[in-house]
Amino acid sequence: MRSTAIFLVLLLVFGTCGWFAYAAIVHHQTPTQLITQQGPNTTLTIGSTEALPSLDIQKDTSTALDQVLLNNVYETLLNRDQHNNPVAGIAQSWQQSDDGLQYTFQLHNAMQFASGHTLDADDVVWSLQQVIEHQFIGHEQLRNISEVSAPNKHTVHITLSSPNPELAWALTGRAGIVYDSESHIDYTKQVAGSGPFTIGNFTAGQPITLTYNAQYWGEKAHIGSIVVKPYADAHQAAQDFIAGSLDALIPVDIAQISMLQEQAKKHDFTLQQGTSAAKVVLGFNSSPDSLFSDQLLRTAARQSIDKTALAKTYNGTPLYGPLTTLDPGYEDLSSKFPYDPASARRRMSFFYLSAVKTLVYPDTFGEQIGHTIADQLHQVGFNIDVQMVDTQTWKDRIANNQFDLTLYELPDAHDYDWYIANGNPLHFTDAQSEELYAKAMQATNQQDYAQALSQYAERLSDVSPVDWLYQDSPWIVWHNKVQHLPTAMVSQYLPLRDVNIQE
Repeated sequence: MRSTAIFLVLLLVFGTCGWFAYAAIVHHQTPTQLITQQGPNTTLTIGSTEALPSLDIQKDTSTALDQVLLNNVYETLLNRDQHNNPVAGIAQSWQQSDDGLQYTFQLHNAMQFASGHTLDADDVVWSLQQVIEHQFIGHEQLRNISEVSAPNKHTVHITLSSPNPELAWALTGRAGIVYDSESHIDYTKQVAGSGPFTIGNFTAGQPITLTYNAQYWGEKAHIGSIVVKPYADAHQAAQDFIAGSLDALIPVDIAQISMLQEQAKKHDFTLQQGTSAAKVVLGFNSSPDSLFSDQLLRTAARQSIDKTALAKTYNGTPLYGPLTTLDPGYEDLSSKFPYDPASARRRMSFFYLSAVKTLVYPDTFGEQIGHTIADQLHQVGFNIDVQMVDTQTWKDRIANNQFDLTLYELPDAHDYDWYIANGNPLHFTDAQSEELYAKAMQATNQQDYAQALSQYAERLSDVSPVDWLYQDSPWIVWHNKVQHLPTAMVSQYLPLRDVNIQE
């Protein structure tokens, strides 16, 4: 019996050693990683508004992919902080030459993908080349790159043909994702990232589960799994949150705010308004045959609209120029064209406006905002016909120049050139704005870049191609047992590694 016991113990020891050896050779897993494979025994359930149509972060434009996958499953060369500034990511530090043409990134040591494959400078170079060559989403942000190289396993060198002061920020998004060059997967259904979470089974349109990645090279996640559950019914999402089947709701539908504020007095949860770089603007048709081609009329329209009241209704922050509080160079331009109906009427006195002007916009905004804007414009002399249409009809009307005013949601940060780009749907042109933007894009350091952007923003506000109505400030709600949940840019950037549940 003693011999049998010894034999069984030795069998167990050698079997365990063999298992560790096999895992180390085949899966590149250490004994510590294998022992901690399951991670914490906790689950966080988040309600969201948009389901993932696929996992293809390279080609699918859905913002839900950014929200769920960026720096949860896929990591980027640089990360961004809650103020939308670039910070260390896969690169622990970086330097830029005085002429703005050379960038050197120093990578962390001992990194690996969830597959167990080593992550080093060669993967970074390969990934950037893939984005550019195959024109993955974000490739245009890597403009002017003439060479990407890896002098050694921990250093990446990027050479530009001309300055691109937005490069560091671009590398915090899809353009900066570092892919596993050794994995050959179907990116629409599988993932091959290096983040603190990974994904197993995936079904389009269904809840998705982020699972603890024991292979993660950095500080491990504090939660074992995170379920992101999409809701088509915003009221049901709020009810499920109150009932406790959701730990957080990101973002909260506007119509549910009052009810949740009342419930917060009875329950242990927090309802907070965050920040984002998304903007809602009233666009003017500036084509030559439109009265809104006149700057004086555009500024009259801007002074007709009470943006403070509008922003309060739609849970935003009043905005008076193209830069949000999360953009470099932001300055408060509220003194430019504040709400002043009397001043608007004086400006209007230069025009004879007998014809009805059409406000055409997509039904995604809902009816109320269109009629609110039309009523305020009517008070100073505009006669507005409100036409809310489906999205495709709206696109067709804009493309065929069949509108006087329209509403746009500009969801992206760093979209400053939208107003002056070739083929702009508003037909707006302004040589001075174009020169100032070009100056900003030639800046060789962040200080000059921010200063030039500020000058560009002030000029745009002066000539008024649009009326900036408000900066989207989405609400989020969470039970107080949830700690360290991000509150900025949550609709597009929701890193969850540091989130914890305090039982």
